[in-house]
Amino acid sequence: MILGYFIPQIRKFIPPLVSGVVVMTIGFTLIPVGIKYSAGCGAYPAAFCEKIGFGDAGNWLMALFVIIVTLLLRRYGKGVWSAASIFIGLCIGYVVAIPFGMINAKKAAAIGSADWFGLPGTHFGLDFTSSAAIGLMGLMVIMAFITTIETVGDISGITMGGANREATDKELKGGIMADGVGTAFASIFNAMPNTSYSQNAGLVAFTGVISRHVGTVAGVILILLGLFPKLGGVIAAMPDSVIGGAAIIMFGLIAGAGIKLISKTE
Repeated sequence: MILGYFIPQIRKFIPPLVSGVVVMTIGFTLIPVGIKYSAGCGAYPAAFCEKIGFGDAGNWLMALFVIIVTLLLRRYGKGVWSAASIFIGLCIGYVVAIPFGMINAKKAAAIGSADWFGLPGTHFGLDFTSSAAIGLMGLMVIMAFITTIETVGDISGITMGGANREATDKELKGGIMADGVGTAFASIFNAMPNTSYSQNAGLVAFTGVISRHVGTVAGVILILLGLFPKLGGVIAAMPDSVIGGAAIIMFGLIAGAGIKLISKTE
């Protein structure tokens, strides 16, 4: 959060060439993740993937189906159909996957047993150990600087993909401070530190929607979804191959946004 105040000084060391390489590298690093999801096993180790039909033709066809539907909606859809093409593609893929038995039985059963309403809790308790905090302080400063570079790259990718320009110091400062504030609140709920999501850079490049008000509404929706575990279970049960189809599109666009940033340099 403090690093946000030093953006003008930090930015001298992060020119468009550097941030572009960061964004492009993130995209190329994430594309294999999207491919693994498309194969039907995105969040599990390889040993487990072999037991659940990893790489089956059905998974590849489902991912390809989501890609085709999403691209057709983006190309020929009007208004919300075009802007929400990825979301609609995910929903259509989810519905189509149900009659083909592609929903994980254990996750489907969890939907029925989940509560309709629930508040977030601190499952691991709250504690502060001064010796651990002091010992990890140097490492955390290094990690904070690394995530700052990533955030600068992501925000640059968003403004380049959504507005065809580089990000301003004010925008970079706001994004970095938001990460810091989010991390402070996340620690209260035993969550991991926050950082910007490169997937969103690809989403902005695909839809062209860059309004912060849309982001605010999306945040409110996510908070409400967090209060209804049953809805969370429905989302968690979405087949990996459906997610993979949308992920390949977004991750590819992230790499494209990075290349676009690099092309702006001499």
